Amino acid sequence: MPEPNPKPSSLRPILPAPQTSLRSAFQIDVGTAAKRRAPVTAACGECRRRKSKCNGGRPKCTSCIRRRVECIYDRDPDETQAAVVKRKYEELRDHNTPFERVFDAIRCRSEADAGAIVRKIRRGENVDDIARQVEHGDLLLQSCLMPETKYRYEFPFSWKMPSYLLLKSNVYLDSPIYKWSPHQHLPSEAVAVEVAGGSSSSRQQPSSPSAEFDAPYLKPYHAAEMVDTQLSSAVPSKWTSVCSDDVLMRRLLGAFFLQEHDWWTVLQKDYFLQDMSSMHHDFCSSLLVNAVLAQSCSHYRGLSDRVEFWNPQTLGYRFLAEAKRLWEYEKDNDALTTLQAALVLHIIYSGSGADKIGFAYTVQACAIAHRLDLYNPNCIVKSTRLRDARNYTAWALYSWQSLMCFHYFKPPLVEKPPAILPHPKDVPAWYGETWLKYPLSSTLFPSNSGDVFKARAEFAMIQNDVARRLFASPASASQLSAVEVAGFYYRFKSWYDSLPEALSPQRAVLPSHLKVHMHYFQVLLRLLQSPSLVNKQGSEAAAAVTDLLGHPPQQLLLHAKVSLETLLRAYYLRHGFEWLDTYLVSLMIETSFIAIEGMKVSGSEEELSALRSTIILLAKGIYEQGQNFFLGKLVFQLVSSKMRPEDLDLLGQIARIESIGEKQAVGLRQAQMEWPVEVTSMADDPESKRLGGLIKKLRESSLEAPSKQDTL
Repeated sequence: MPEPNPKPSSLRPILPAPQTSLRSAFQIDVGTAAKRRAPVTAACGECRRRKSKCNGGRPKCTSCIRRRVECIYDRDPDETQAAVVKRKYEELRDHNTPFERVFDAIRCRSEADAGAIVRKIRRGENVDDIARQVEHGDLLLQSCLMPETKYRYEFPFSWKMPSYLLLKSNVYLDSPIYKWSPHQHLPSEAVAVEVAGGSSSSRQQPSSPSAEFDAPYLKPYHAAEMVDTQLSSAVPSKWTSVCSDDVLMRRLLGAFFLQEHDWWTVLQKDYFLQDMSSMHHDFCSSLLVNAVLAQSCSHYRGLSDRVEFWNPQTLGYRFLAEAKRLWEYEKDNDALTTLQAALVLHIIYSGSGADKIGFAYTVQACAIAHRLDLYNPNCIVKSTRLRDARNYTAWALYSWQSLMCFHYFKPPLVEKPPAILPHPKDVPAWYGETWLKYPLSSTLFPSNSGDVFKARAEFAMIQNDVARRLFASPASASQLSAVEVAGFYYRFKSWYDSLPEALSPQRAVLPSHLKVHMHYFQVLLRLLQSPSLVNKQGSEAAAAVTDLLGHPPQQLLLHAKVSLETLLRAYYLRHGFEWLDTYLVSLMIETSFIAIEGMKVSGSEEELSALRSTIILLAKGIYEQGQNFFLGKLVFQLVSSKMRPEDLDLLGQIARIESIGEKQAVGLRQAQMEWPVEVTSMADDPESKRLGGLIKKLRESSLEAPSKQDTL
């Protein structure tokens, strides 16, 4: 007979099963799996703390994961069941047992790695240790990973290409540097050569030629490094008393030859490095080494204060001070190294906002060249090596002064070019070569230094003739006639059509290659805007000009503008604008002024948006160049003063624009720039467009309106 009042049980009452839910389904799933689990010798830390059952999973067991899922569900019960289930299985998938992780590694890794894992298993090592080493043993290698192998920059304001550039006649839209197709394989000139330390790169064709041989089209130029045995063995500390860190100075020299040499060619790289290594003084001197190192400091991003040319504590300032001291002793020494050092000093002063001082060094370099009789083909030279070095230096000086005099509206300093300019394929050692090694690639790629040097030298001959025609004497006509413009146009066009394959629109990829094309269109813009063409009135006069040029001048002008901007955008997509490229600023400021003027006459909102994207992209690029050398800051000061306030606000949202500091204001006051920057044609008056004068006017206007904050 049951008791009338049973005592309450201390055990938990058995309740009916709740309604099926996500949590219960998960508990049943986990519970079923728990029945089949193997005995666990070591519980995870969380289960030991809770003193609960553990299935041995690492780094968290299934019970710990279940608790986390339940917490998520309790915290957000309105979350959809699919989202919670997805999250649950992602966590379960990422926490396999050590045995499963080791098995996956043996299955997925290379033969060498799989063999190493199997050997560890046979030696009786603990499976947890093997799994840990498999998962975390590569962390040190991962921290040293190179840049993305297929990296492409994105336009800052609008990712689309402006519609006014999408023309059928724009051949650069089909270039692989603009739009790469992974199934397209271009013929490559990459070869295997000896590298430092006696080792060599692979001499066999890679299994994936598209990924291996086309690395320059897939990776930014600044990801590459220069490979040169002479540079690796050089001891720069024997040539300078400023620094004793040879590793740092070799990096500086590598940055100079990688980023500057192929465009601002002032010396024969191979001869210079050979004599530096062997301590010979024919093509290397302390003056030249200190000058090159001073310029290299602007290119090496490991120096954070490289812009402060006025700061005595910077390494670049100390190298320049030593070079200037040695210049006073050696300026009367008629040697190739002294001439070359003068050109490097011109580059340094131009980048520091004082090209008025720098140009004086080029004048002295030309005087040394005439005293050395460099341009006399009948001059007797004691050795073949010296003769080749003299001829190379003569061409480097000729190309340099031709470019400077043309863009500065000055008469040429050298009238006639040297007599001999060999073909790079016939005499490759005459030019030297810069070999590039890209990340994760075993192949060395040539930068085609010889093709670039020869193309620029031949272009300089035409450019020199234009400068001599316009500026040779005060009595010269201030502008070119239509017939003269047509004559020069066809000479430039013939040069462009005869570019070697490595520099063709379908193959050009490196910054020096692209600048060869951009410089061509930059000169055409000034030539085709001559008053003798654009001011022709009447149908008969316009028809006559069209007959002279073969096309209407406005059509040729539009083609030049479109090509120049397309090349700048392609340059950005592949290489970006952060790394120092001194001539790039000249191209960006000219194109940005074209876009700024276009906004004044543009009507539709689509056109305004496209032009705004161009202005913001180029202004951002000029600002980034200003983080490497002071001239970029001066140019940005001018460009930003002409931008609309709303465009400046958009630029400020994309790039952090800093205000002018007291030290930078000192640099602004010391600017001595004679570079004409708002030039539209060769008939313009350069005096009213010198950068130094424009910056001075901006500074005076900012003092009159102190509420308007200047930015750099």
